[in-house]
Amino acid sequence: MPSKVSNYVRLRYYQYEVTFGLYMMTSREKFVLNALVIGVLAALFYGVCFGFSRFVIRSLCRLVWHLFGSYEGVEEICTSNGC
Repeated sequence: MPSKVSNYVRLRYYQYEVTFGLYMMTSREKFVLNALVIGVLAALFYGVCFGFSRFVIRSLCRLVWHLFGSYEGVEEICTSNGC
């Protein structure tokens, strides 16, 4: 099983290198680019995990306000999140 996983990871990394042209770069250039890619992915992951739930709740509260003109029935959710 570990050999299958390692072969799969190697294949995906090879495809990543060929797709983005990394195979033509030096090891330092690859390191910098990979660090940037990991940083962007980490920022997206952080934003989705910690910011998306507040965004959804705020959007639903605004939708309730626009549809019904008040927060009746959802006051505790909408007022606690600063809507």
